[in-house]
Amino acid sequence: MRNVRRKDTGTRLTLTEFKMLVREQFFMLLLDQEGALAAIPKLLPDNASERHAAFTAIREVLSASAAISGELAKRLKRVAELFGVDANEVSNNASNVAPFDPKAKAS
Repeated sequence: MRNVRRKDTGTRLTLTEFKMLVREQFFMLLLDQEGALAAIPKLLPDNASERHAAFTAIREVLSASAAISGELAKRLKRVAELFGVDANEVSNNASNVAPFDPKAKAS
């Protein structure tokens, strides 16, 4: 999330404002999931490369700690459709998951 916030060139929210925004969006999803998802395409920029970059950022956050699979992969595919991007193309080009090595030691 820090990397996503660092890359953002728009108006900067404070951490408290950002957390409040995320919390509000979470509750909107709880109250009306289909309505919230249906609104996504209307909120996105017309520029395809900007939509692709935003979706890539979402994918990077989701893949930061584990591989995307199962139910999460299904949901991400639906979001890709809403963004008008090919989830398979993005998944082939971006993976932040390093194999876990239980013997690795911090330096």
